[in-house]
Amino acid sequence: MSVDTRAGRDTTELTREELDIRAWRFSQLVAHGYEIEDAMEVAWAVEVDLELARELVAVHGCSSRLAVRILL
Repeated sequence: MSVDTRAGRDTTELTREELDIRAWRFSQLVAHGYEIEDAMEVAWAVEVDLELARELVAVHGCSSRLAVRILL
């Protein structure tokens, strides 16, 4: 059993496609200025609008920590 303790989610229940989507979301967030831990948290929260998440940091100048607090 594989558990990502930082995100608190069991990765054994995800399909390859779901993992790929989260990896892509993570890479997008990092590319737009998110710190690694914050990007991981938002990437796993698939209910969060990715465009809004990117804009908060890249366009509006929020810190990634503040963006996480707003989004989650």
